[in-house]
Amino acid sequence: MANILVIDDDELVRETLDIVLQDAGHAVILAENGRIGLKRLDEQAVDLVITDLFMPEIEGFETMNLVRQRQPI
Repeated sequence: MANILVIDDDELVRETLDIVLQDAGHAVILAENGRIGLKRLDEQAVDLVITDLFMPEIEGFETMNLVRQRQPI
């Protein structure tokens, strides 16, 4: 089982991924934008981040760069 952070501004996408990933046995953490996703990442370690690329506030590429800074591989 993996802890997976899903960052997407589309609620339907978040909910769908939540259902599919939980059905596969994973723990899912949801965030509606990059800023909130980074906050969730600071609160809990994750094994995988799935993010939308085009979002308000912080876009996906910038979000991933900040994720890498917080949790280097």
